[in-house]
Amino acid sequence: MYYSLLIVIPIIIFIGFYSYIRSKKKTSKVGVVEEEVVVKEDKNHEEIKEESEPIRYLRTSHDLSKQCIRLLGGFVVKDKNGDDISSLFTPRLRLLLTMLIIGTEENPDGISGNTIVEKLWSSKNKYAARNNRNVSLTKLRGIFEKVGHVEIVNQGNYWKIVFGEDVLCDYSEIITYYKGIKENRFNDEFHLNILLNLLYNGALLPRIESDWLNHHKGRFSYQTIEMLISLLNDPNITNDEFRIKIADTLLQHDYLNEEALRVQCLLLYKLGEVEKMKSCYQEFRTNYSNLLGIQYNKTLREIIKP
Repeated sequence: MYYSLLIVIPIIIFIGFYSYIRSKKKTSKVGVVEEEVVVKEDKNHEEIKEESEPIRYLRTSHDLSKQCIRLLGGFVVKDKNGDDISSLFTPRLRLLLTMLIIGTEENPDGISGNTIVEKLWSSKNKYAARNNRNVSLTKLRGIFEKVGHVEIVNQGNYWKIVFGEDVLCDYSEIITYYKGIKENRFNDEFHLNILLNLLYNGALLPRIESDWLNHHKGRFSYQTIEMLISLLNDPNITNDEFRIKIADTLLQHDYLNEEALRVQCLLLYKLGEVEKMKSCYQEFRTNYSNLLGIQYNKTLREIIKP
């Protein structure tokens, strides 16, 4: 099972990555079980309006033990008591929540209702599709009562999700940091360390698949790898332990990044952590062999050679 995951997860990441680079969007049905629910349209929720943009809070502490929605490394939702309630989300609800989160981060207005219907209920007529959408949104709101302050807001034909201070979504936090880094904020070691802690959990939703999501996973992967490589090559970052953490995090998103391996092993050797260095090198060789089907041809001595 372990080796199967090592093969499958990187391939999923690469497929999404190249889907973004090639910018090819395909329209197809999402492979999840249809929820055959028909009710009257929820007009109250449909007409919710938002007068101004919500305040985005920059957190300095990220506790993923409770009241959180985690998308990196896998889909996990924890309630106010720290209990994992991920099982309350059907495959469709997971994808709907993901679309709301990603759509909100990409567009201040959120994601259009037409896109939601097209990707989740394309086989339904207009009335039935809107019914099913409203039923699913109501189910999400019910689950969120167990988590904390989470709102689903509608403006015109756009839907967005708003998190209160008590609820943490790792993806939303990461995107907030990415935007801050581009604006030359949060570039200090303190804030970057927080970002690395969030990214270390791994790839975005590696076990949830759809054409729409794969494109966004590819873009996020590209953005993350590009940012981590930039940090790894930043001459202003001289803290060896921090640079090792950057390399470790990069390898969680790009298993075969040789520069990350080189920096990781070289600095571990410099710090006298020889056994950990050997373990990291061996893990890289295993991933390399499982993914590419050939042996990694560089020795550890060659890698740490100045």
